[in-house]
Amino acid sequence: MARHCGYCYGYGHNKRTCPQVTESYIRRYQTAVDDLHKEHYADALKKRGINPETGKPLTIKEKTARTGYAKQHRRCTYCDESGHNARTCEGRKSDIATVNELAKEFRIAVVERIKSEEFPGKGALMRYHSPREWMGSRDGYCPVSEIHMVTGINWERVTFDAAFGGTTAWLTMINLAAPGTSRHAAQQSHWRIDKELRNNAGRASESGWAGLSNPPEDNFVEPPPAWWNVNRAGTDDCRLIVKSVKRNRPAMKLFAAVQAAVKDGRDIDMTAPRLWLHRLDELGLSDDLN
Repeated sequence: MARHCGYCYGYGHNKRTCPQVTESYIRRYQTAVDDLHKEHYADALKKRGINPETGKPLTIKEKTARTGYAKQHRRCTYCDESGHNARTCEGRKSDIATVNELAKEFRIAVVERIKSEEFPGKGALMRYHSPREWMGSRDGYCPVSEIHMVTGINWERVTFDAAFGGTTAWLTMINLAAPGTSRHAAQQSHWRIDKELRNNAGRASESGWAGLSNPPEDNFVEPPPAWWNVNRAGTDDCRLIVKSVKRNRPAMKLFAAVQAAVKDGRDIDMTAPRLWLHRLDELGLSDDLN
């Protein structure tokens, strides 16, 4: 079936190529009394491949000049600079390489941390204690003391972008005090500080987690092979650099500073991205990040 024009109701073309519309635009361009309307119809004619001055099709040279003009005025959705788009953005490519390198270092450090004797292995017993915790409208505030047994590591939670966002609940556990109910233990609160104090979100406190027993170090279970390449920057499952999202400038400046500090031999805990800014501040390397 032949194409049907929605403007002149003729056949063999559509509104975008309709000669009557083109003639109308040429006439309005020639009779426009202000620059705004003249520019509007000039752009409309160029999109149709027509030279507004002559009313004839654009030559190859004119089409090339128009393409170059449009390229100059493209604006990147990632870095917000003109002259390119996100697909060809060199800054985005550099950021992706930086994030992937740091994620690699993060994974290596995480495996070493989990292998260490300070990290609860499969079968470890841990106690959660709180002198006062909200237990619902029926019971109100009550003291809590629960025993949990570690059943393993949820490797899907152990990702660089999640750790940078503050999510470090890596352990899978069974609540022996109340089967069927769950509680998460974050990375910084996994283990005992000493016999008297507990570690609650990295701080000494009477509330939080304490280790009761830990199996031998050789109880470590290797992560699945695919884990080493998940959440790569530039893919849909990475929250740091994703399609159609502008560049996180503070984060990328921090990552570049950390990468430089590590290459310079500085002591930085690669398993704790949330503490990187604080560590750079301690090392006197955070001045350029403000």
